Amino acid sequence: MPVTPLHRERGTVLGAIRDTPRTCRAIVTAALHAHGLADLADDACLVAGELAANAVAALSAADDGGPGGGPVPVIVLVLGWRPTGIRIEIWDTAPGEPQMREPDWQAESGRGLRIVNDVTRGRWGFRSDGTGKCVWAEIGRP
Repeated sequence: MPVTPLHRERGTVLGAIRDTPRTCRAIVTAALHAHGLADLADDACLVAGELAANAVAALSAADDGGPGGGPVPVIVLVLGWRPTGIRIEIWDTAPGEPQMREPDWQAESGRGLRIVNDVTRGRWGFRSDGTGKCVWAEIGRP
């Protein structure tokens, strides 16, 4: 089966703040409706929110400027399109690589990439470009 080319939209730059995952979910929902893929919105919003929350948390952990210590770090949301699905990319400049963890059953966090892995059936990954990293995930119709 031939691979359908991916069409990427220009990235949306967002401040790495607490509300950014919600904003990413809203952008993904609107875009899916515009592309006739509204049936993918629940899964895509869950994935976009998890990836954005991870990026915000990683940037917050890496930020040593403190309040008033400099500009707010940013993430970039990029959406890629195929006729039957979406690729969600979140770019950030935080150090390190994303890793799935086994959190304690009482932990309030640490399950995001496991959720992404389950929802996408393993179609996610990351790449570095020397100045930051991109964590991506794909959701599509069977």
